[in-house]
Amino acid sequence: YSSTPKDQIRSTATFAPFTFIELPKQYSFAYDKKFTNFICCNCNGTPSKPALCLICGTIVCAESGCCSENSFGECNTHMRKCGSVGVYLLLYSTMILLLQNGKGCFWGSIYVDEHGEIDKNLTRGKELHL
Repeated sequence: YSSTPKDQIRSTATFAPFTFIELPKQYSFAYDKKFTNFICCNCNGTPSKPALCLICGTIVCAESGCCSENSFGECNTHMRKCGSVGVYLLLYSTMILLLQNGKGCFWGSIYVDEHGEIDKNLTRGKELHL
């Protein structure tokens, strides 16, 4: 039984389906030179925390002020160009960053070790897979 009035429940027809980029099964892809030697097109620097947009595959600077626009970081700025929701894989921590309407949260990793456990910030050195 739900205590929420029916006029306050959103119809699922209002939600747009998302298509995500295909990711490699092994997390070792993040050590490829494409990601470790990435140069940001906005600040011309190497991001200390690169983020991979899971909607289009673009790599942006995360959690840094170098590419800010109107007090929004590059992830928020890119989200507006790419769609209404931002879904990013933080490459050096394996965590997911979710953004929408100026709000955001971190979500657990989609890559896990052989026991199904995440390795936040890659501190244990275990092989990770989807």
